[in-house]
Amino acid sequence: MSALTIIANPTAGGGSARRKIPLLQALVQQAGLDAQVLITERRGHAIALAQQAACAGTPLVVAAGGDGTVNEVINGLV
Repeated sequence: MSALTIIANPTAGGGSARRKIPLLQALVQQAGLDAQVLITERRGHAIALAQQAACAGTPLVVAAGGDGTVNEVINGLV
């Protein structure tokens, strides 16, 4: 279990987020965070990823994307 799970949507921002995910992953690694970056693959995937993180006992889950990503992550946590 990681202390932090970041759920990133590569299609956010009209697809511009896809270019930023490697930077996010590098920053997490450079900072030495006990974190995992999970990338969504389809609509609804963030719900499943958030549920898995919660069931694994991850204390902090972050949505990296737009309104839809935030909505899915919240629904997965609830």
